[in-house]
Amino acid sequence: MQFLTLCHKSIFQYKLIRKIEDYSNLQNYYGSLLSVADMNKQGRLKIKDHQIHKYIKMTDESNIKFAIEGFTNLYGHTINIKSSWVDDFMIKCIQYKEHDYVLKFYEYHNTLRYFPHFDVTENLIKSLDNTQILKLIQTLKKRDLIKVSEQNIDQLLLNDDPQVLYQVFRLSIKRNIKLKGEQLLKIARNLLSANISGKFDAEQFQESGDVYSLLALSYVQAYLKKYQQSIVTLAKILQTDKTIIQERDNLLIDSLKEGVKEDEVWNQRLQEQLSLLQ
Repeated sequence: MQFLTLCHKSIFQYKLIRKIEDYSNLQNYYGSLLSVADMNKQGRLKIKDHQIHKYIKMTDESNIKFAIEGFTNLYGHTINIKSSWVDDFMIKCIQYKEHDYVLKFYEYHNTLRYFPHFDVTENLIKSLDNTQILKLIQTLKKRDLIKVSEQNIDQLLLNDDPQVLYQVFRLSIKRNIKLKGEQLLKIARNLLSANISGKFDAEQFQESGDVYSLLALSYVQAYLKKYQQSIVTLAKILQTDKTIIQERDNLLIDSLKEGVKEDEVWNQRLQEQLSLLQ
C-alpha cells in the first residue's frame, strides 16, 4: 500500500513538473515552481538546475522587475545556483538597465558567494554612467576577490572623466595591474587639466620608461609643483622624441612657465628646451 502511494505521488509530481515546463509566462512558471517544490532538512527549496536555467532564459524586458524579485527569492532559498547562470542573469539585468541591482550583487558578492566573470564586469562598465562607474570602482577596490582583468581596466580607461581616470589609476595600483605608457599619459593630462586633488607618487610613472610614461611623469611632477624635476624630464623627452609634444600639451608648458617664472636659472633652462620645439 505504501509503495502504491509513493507511485501515485511520483506520477502526480511528474505531471505537475511537465505542466510547469509548459508555461511560457514567467510569473506563472515561478508560482508553479514554488507550489510543487519540496524542502530539504534545512528548509531550503529543492528546485532543479534546469528549472532555474529556464527561469533565467524566460527573463526579458517585459518581466525584468518581476524576474529580479523572483530570482532574489530563489537565490536565497536554493542551495546553489551555478555561477555561470548567475552571470547570465546579471547580463540580462545589465541589458535591461537594472544596474543598481547588479551593483548590489557586486557589493555583497562575498555574502552571496558570487564571483562575477570578467565578461559581466566588461558589460557592466560599458553600460554605466560616470556616477555608477565610480561606485563600481570603489567596490572593486574593497572587494579583492572580484577579479579584474587588464581588459576591464582598458575599458574603464576609455572614459574621459578626470575623476574616473584617477580612480582607475588607484584601482590599477591596488590590483597590481601595470598600465601602458599611453594610458598613464591620458590620466596625467586629465589630472593637470582638472586640477584633481589626489595621491600621486611620481615613481609609479617611471616603471616602463617609454616616452609616453616620461611625458606622463613630467605632467605629474608639474602637478606636484616639482617644476625643476618636470623640466629635467621634459628635456629627456625632447632628446628622445619631439613629436610626442602636441598642442594640447601647452597646458604642461604653461604650468612650467608659471612655476619657474621667478627663477631666472630654471626659466632659462625651460626656454632652451622649448626652443627645440620650434
